[in-house]
Amino acid sequence: MDFSTGIPTVKAAPELFAAFGEVFHQTMPTITGLRSAEVEQVRVAIMDGEGGHLDQERYHRPVFDRIFADREWSWPEFEEWRTIFAVADSWPPNWKRAARGPEASTLDVVGMCELFDVESIKAALLGLDLSVPAKSSKAALTKLAAASASPVAFASAAPGWPNVRREYEARRRAEVYALLMLTMSHRAKSLHERRRREALGLPPPKRLVYIWQEAKKHVKRVLAKNPDAVPPFYPGDLTV
Repeated sequence: MDFSTGIPTVKAAPELFAAFGEVFHQTMPTITGLRSAEVEQVRVAIMDGEGGHLDQERYHRPVFDRIFADREWSWPEFEEWRTIFAVADSWPPNWKRAARGPEASTLDVVGMCELFDVESIKAALLGLDLSVPAKSSKAALTKLAAASASPVAFASAAPGWPNVRREYEARRRAEVYALLMLTMSHRAKSLHERRRREALGLPPPKRLVYIWQEAKKHVKRVLAKNPDAVPPFYPGDLTV
C-alpha cells in the first residue's frame, strides 16, 4: 500500500504482471497476420508502460490504431469459439454484433443482407434483374437474395458494398481486439489467483462467480467437456 500521496492506494503484486507476461507469450504468437516484430511492439506498449497491462486507458486505443486497425488478422481461439456459439445460436452477453459475425471474406448472402437496410437490399435485387414485391419485409428479401444470388453477384449489385464491407471489418476488428485484450488480462488474473491460493495452501474456490448469469450455460458446456477447465472459459469470459 502506497501512502506517499496522502491517499492510500493498493499496488498490484509483481506476480500478476509476470502472469500476464506468460499469458501474452502464449496467446499473441497464435494471432495470424502479425509479424514477430509487431508482436514485440505490442508487448512493449502494454507491459513496459506505467501500470503495465492494468492501465488499458494508456495503451488500448494506441495499440489498436497502430497494429490492428488497418490489416487482416485473426485470433484462432476466438474464431473457434465463434463457430461453436454460432452453431448453438447462443452468444456470450459481452460479444457485440460484429464480433458474432464471420470474417468479411466468408460472409454469405444472408450475412451481407444483415448489413443493409430494406431499400438497399431491394436495389441489389433489382440490379440482379429479379422481381421484387412492392411491400416485402427484410426477412423475405433476404430469403429471396439468398436463393437467387451468390455472394459475389450480390456484392456486385449491392449499393455501396465496398464501404459497407470496410465499416463491418473495422467494427469487427475493434470488437475482437477488445475481447483479446480482456481475455489476456482476465486469464492472467485467474492464473495469478490460482498460484496465490496454492502458495497459501488454500483449495480452489467451491463456487464460480458469474458477472452475467447468461454466461452460466456457456461455462456449463465447457465444464461438461473438461471438468478441469479454469476461467476464463472462452474469449471474453469474466467468470471467477
